Order: sequence, then C-alpha cells, then structure tokens
Amino acid sequence: MLRSEMAVRLVLDHLREDEEARFTILGDDDWQVRMDRTAAFRTAPIEEVVTWPFRLVHFNLSRFYDDLLHGFQDEVMIPWRTHLSARGFTWQRLAPILFLSTEGAASTYHNDNSHGLVWQVHGTKTFHSYLDPDQHLSAEAAVIGETTGEHPPAHDPADRQSVTMQPGDQLWSHALTPHWVTTGSALAMSVTLSHGGLCHQGRFSERELALRSYWDKNPGEAWTHDLRNVRF
Repeated sequence: MLRSEMAVRLVLDHLREDEEARFTILGDDDWQVRMDRTAAFRTAPIEEVVTWPFRLVHFNLSRFYDDLLHGFQDEVMIPWRTHLSARGFTWQRLAPILFLSTEGAASTYHNDNSHGLVWQVHGTKTFHSYLDPDQHLSAEAAVIGETTGEHPPAHDPADRQSVTMQPGDQLWSHALTPHWVTTGSALAMSVTLSHGGLCHQGRFSERELALRSYWDKNPGEAWTHDLRNVRF
C-alpha cells in the first residue's frame, strides 16, 4: 500500500465520494461551520478538506481490491490468513477497515466486538487504553455497550496506557477492551484487520467468551454485531 502524503490524499479523495464511507466533521468551530463542511465534504477541493478536523472510516474495502487497493488481497489478506491458519487459528470473519483522520481528530471512546490488528500506514496516531482495563470496564459491561461516548470518562492519567504509532507500526487490540485514538499528524491513515470469532486451537480469549456467553443468553442478538456496529 502506498504511504506517501499524495497517495493518502488520493485514497481520501476516492473514498469520500463513496456512499459507504462514514465521516464526522470535528473541531471547536460553531455548529454552522461544521454543518457546512459536512455538506461539502464529498465535493470540496481536497486541498481544503485536509485542513478540516475530521475522521473517516470505510468498512467494505474488498470493493476496491481491483482498483484503489490493487494487490491488497494478494499481498496482505491472503498471507495473513495463511499465517494464522498455519498456527492453529480459526475465525468467523476477517476483514480490513480503513481509517483516515486529520491532526487533532479523535475517535470515540469505545470497545470493539472483534480483535483488531491495527496497522499504521501514514502519519501518526496514539492508541489509548488502560493498564488494567478490567478496573475501568468489565467484559460484561463492554458487551452491552456501556463504553460508547465521544470522550473517555474521567480517569487518573497514571492508569492510562498510550502507544504512539508511526508508519509501519502494528498493534493488537483485544476484543471488548475500551480505547480511544487521537491523531498527531496533519493527515493519518491506518488499516485495522478485524477478526470476528477468533479462536486458537478451540479456545477463545476471556473477553470473547464473555461475548459468547451474552449471545447464549440473548440468541436473538447473536451474530448481529458485525462490522457496521464498529464505532469510529
């Protein structure tokens, strides 16, 4: 995947026009400015758009394997699936998610229902969580979505674990672990490989078991937590 500023702008310019791209205009500007920028985001000059604080996510990247992301399937997805399979892992879903944001932008405070391999492609982002997540959010509370918010709750900074990611860095994010991400460069792009139902030689992680226990008790909700439910 190309990592230059120009290449990332091309990716942004392509994805922002796609109806499946989800974006949020951020910043301290007044409400009308944010609304105007939201209306113009898909069509305004890209040179202007990259000066706005925003976050964008696209969950359905397989649609672009033949053009924008040519080679991604053969060079990333197939080798990674092969690597996992050779080491006794199975899964029910494994798909890439692309995130783009500008300096000062932050994700929501949230947890994901899937394990994620976060790959920083361009720019810098800082991934924030806690040294002891169980002290801040139990797996059972995470399953029912008590995490979600625009900002993390008040906490002692000493309890926080923050990892600044440079281009090429990778980080593993466990399912149902509360976290938030901040952007530290003018433009940043990352790809997360989302692993749903990841299992190693018949064993699930502790937090994955909590999710499955909840589904056992609420079968009507089982398997409804797909990629569309991931917060960004």
